[in-house]
Amino acid sequence: MTKFSSESKPAASTAPSSSPVRAIPPTSTSPRILGIEACGLVGSCPDGTFNKGEIVATAVEGMGRAFDGRYAEYTCVPVGNPVEIKAQLEWSVLGAVPEMLQTAYGSLFTSLNLEKGGLAAAAIAKGHGALVAGTTRKKGRKELLMGSGCDHVIIDNGSVAEEVRKTWPEGADKVLELVGTTSLLDSLACVKRGGICCMTGMVGNS
Repeated sequence: MTKFSSESKPAASTAPSSSPVRAIPPTSTSPRILGIEACGLVGSCPDGTFNKGEIVATAVEGMGRAFDGRYAEYTCVPVGNPVEIKAQLEWSVLGAVPEMLQTAYGSLFTSLNLEKGGLAAAAIAKGHGALVAGTTRKKGRKELLMGSGCDHVIIDNGSVAEEVRKTWPEGADKVLELVGTTSLLDSLACVKRGGICCMTGMVGNS
């Protein structure tokens, strides 16, 4: 399989370096440089699919497990995996794109099967015609959420489901849970009968 090199630029990490390693994927080999997603400049591409210096983003496909990942200075990945990035963004923003948008998009369209015609998830869902409600524990973030695609903003006072049912008495069609098990039961209570709840996040330290 043809592979290419991607020269990594300094960028903001999307996962805290202090996070404990809880499991080792069966496809991993050691020693290994971690990082399952990357954004950087093409160093070389033998078959000419990409030109040297092009900005690309890539994720998974064995990165950080079968071969060295984004925390290496260079990573060599299958040529079919990267996509060219044409947006004029700072590297601090580009560094978060592969993980943030892929997670949000996969949660919405693979797990939640969104069909209608975090902030990234709200913006993507709104862009596909969904009616979006977002939650926050801080009232000061309401305008930020509204500006990111939310039609309704619910202040989390410990029982989001109660507030959701005021807007949609039968419950929401789809719920994306980004905190984890600490708020999962509340999220499940938000979903209408036959709806879907997808737990993507695990930041509740539980």
